[in-house]
Amino acid sequence: MAKWMAYKMSIPTFGAIMLDPEMKYCLLVQGFLTKASWGFPKGKINAEETPADCAVREVLEETGFDIKELLKPDEYLENQRNDQLTRLFIIEGVPLSTKFQPRTRKEIKSLQWFPIDALPTHKKDLSSKMQLKMKPNSFFLVIPFVKSLRKWIYNKNNPHEAQRPKSANSSTYKAEIREGQEQIGSRSRLKQQQHFALQNQAEFQEFLQYKEQVMRGNDEHTRSTSPRKDGYQKGRSDLSLGYSPNSKQEKKKYQILNRNGTLTGKPRR
Repeated sequence: MAKWMAYKMSIPTFGAIMLDPEMKYCLLVQGFLTKASWGFPKGKINAEETPADCAVREVLEETGFDIKELLKPDEYLENQRNDQLTRLFIIEGVPLSTKFQPRTRKEIKSLQWFPIDALPTHKKDLSSKMQLKMKPNSFFLVIPFVKSLRKWIYNKNNPHEAQRPKSANSSTYKAEIREGQEQIGSRSRLKQQQHFALQNQAEFQEFLQYKEQVMRGNDEHTRSTSPRKDGYQKGRSDLSLGYSPNSKQEKKKYQILNRNGTLTGKPRR
């Protein structure tokens, strides 16, 4: 049974991404199980069957719609999950008013058009929850294809821009670079803040102990000395300057980490 399951999961699957004429919606199917997720109509290939023929057969079985005349063998999206290849041919121009009727029993429970912009691109994307009131996990079979599908539609609507090579000065290229730099920068700032927080925690505790000792020493010295006429008391410590008038050696200066990640004071030698 284990060998058969491994063999079953290694068989390639072929299907279709069916789009409306304006390419704003795609058709998804839901399995017959109680909590089945949504996905594109597809299925495993039979022996001596071509990928295109497999996609036509599976879509016809699951939706009742024949895509043979609309299928273009060179227009498809692929995804490799574990050892299983999934190829979905992109079918354009399917009317939203089409009446779908699955031809298999107890396999497809529901068929529905979904706006492509509302589909999640990763498992933490809340677009579907905000717009469709559905969790991203309901589309885990769709997520691997969403970004590529949106890019394909954009290139289809802007053929001249898609053929033009990306320039280092183009706004799209700069936006992608800037987005990547911002993500790297945010992670670096977080690591730096954590590093300084751990580094300065011990020093800050040492500074508090030093301050307490100086204040205790001032209290004891105040009781044993009398104030001068000019109001200056001998042995008095000035913590704001970090030294005592009677000390022969300059005290340590500490570097404090602020909440916004900046540092106050000079670093210790």
